[in-house]
Amino acid sequence: MWNPGLDNDHLTLQEVFDNFLDRYHQDDMPWQVKWIENPKYKFAFSGAVDLYTHDCIHILLGIGNRPDEETFVIGFTMGSSPNLKGWEMKAYRWLSQHFYPEEYKFSYQDLTTFNIGVYTAKAMGIEDLSNVPFKEYEQEKLGDIRKRLGVESDLLKSIYKRHYPG
Repeated sequence: MWNPGLDNDHLTLQEVFDNFLDRYHQDDMPWQVKWIENPKYKFAFSGAVDLYTHDCIHILLGIGNRPDEETFVIGFTMGSSPNLKGWEMKAYRWLSQHFYPEEYKFSYQDLTTFNIGVYTAKAMGIEDLSNVPFKEYEQEKLGDIRKRLGVESDLLKSIYKRHYPG
């Protein structure tokens, strides 16, 4: 499993992105996931992002790509959207448990982590991550990007220590 961690403020976004070994291509994603999570599709929820942006958010948050970590990233991204509605959170939770293909379905515990992601983004006052021009930030240091966007590494480390021990 890949995990960029949060002790990489001195590296550029591109340097860390280049070491992301488990990168998927948008074409590899099942249509059900794209339909709900990619902004190119008309049914995507608030905070929907393309796969490149999603991967950059993993790096920004310093978190890996296990299912519970995926749900944190998705929750954090949705939570950063000022347009997120309560019904969208409920619908996403249901769809990710019942509509997604088996290997993409989230467990009840994964969805608890989704909620933690939503509320962490709101507590930090994060701007809408679906509008961040990560391509323009590729040569910037992660510490500078995190500071600009209001990502609090110490708070994230505390959350990860509690929810992802070991």
